[in-house]
Amino acid sequence: LQKDGKRLAFASDRGEKRQVYLIDPRGGEAEALTTAEEGIASFAWSADGTAIAFTAQDPKTEAMKEREKKHGEYELVDQDHRMTHLHVIDLATRKARRLTQGSFTVGGFDWSPDGTEIAYDHRKSPDQSESGSADVSIVTVADATLRPLVTQAGPDTNPSFAPDGSRIAFESAMARERFYYTNGYVAVVPRSGGAPVNLTATFDEDPSLLDWGPGGIWIAA
Repeated sequence: LQKDGKRLAFASDRGEKRQVYLIDPRGGEAEALTTAEEGIASFAWSADGTAIAFTAQDPKTEAMKEREKKHGEYELVDQDHRMTHLHVIDLATRKARRLTQGSFTVGGFDWSPDGTEIAYDHRKSPDQSESGSADVSIVTVADATLRPLVTQAGPDTNPSFAPDGSRIAFESAMARERFYYTNGYVAVVPRSGGAPVNLTATFDEDPSLLDWGPGGIWIAA
């Protein structure tokens, strides 16, 4: 729901691809907001309700489209990597901008409370074998400047800003080598960077980070 409650955003497959739609909660018809060629994966309002960030998979290359025309649709395992990247769309102009690009794929993300930055996790490719390469970075919304935030070994994912914007919580293996069969952790790091602090080192469960609200950090385990 938008901050002022005037519009509700939702994802729908009512067209050929999954897109973000807007509707007045009091009634009326929904209108499509995004037109991503491959559809959207996830989305989130900015705190002030003026923009929506979303992730979308890169379109098929011309070579891939030509191959499909000749031989039908198929995938070359470990070769046909189409990355998912972060975009933002301004509600006033309805114009979308790409915020991330490169040889990595974006997963979870979260807006800063002041709306100037977005923290996101990313890994080398969509392959499950690359899950351990996940790190956390921050992108400046105004100019798409990227800066690494958490780069330790093992997966670091699902960032969530503190209500005051000063710190970021995230799920982490805390550089554990055998992370794939051990419990993970919830850690926190200053927004400006620094050494992550493990908050759940003595918690004998496998926690999932839900949100950082005014009363504290919510987890499921």
